[in-house]
Amino acid sequence: MASELRVRRDDEGRIASPCVSLCGLDEYDVCRGCGRLRSEIRAWRDADDAERLAILNAVQARRER
Repeated sequence: MASELRVRRDDEGRIASPCVSLCGLDEYDVCRGCGRLRSEIRAWRDADDAERLAILNAVQARRER
């Protein structure tokens, strides 16, 4: 069963980064701290809220496997 996605906002009102400062990529290029792929981490800064939400949904799905 999928848990509810929690979205935080930054000071500018954009979806905040899920970074928890425990950075380190595993053998699949997934961050051990936030669960994002290397490519998602790189894309985050320039992503709009729709793209950020898609990344967070992908992270959640990855963690639920």
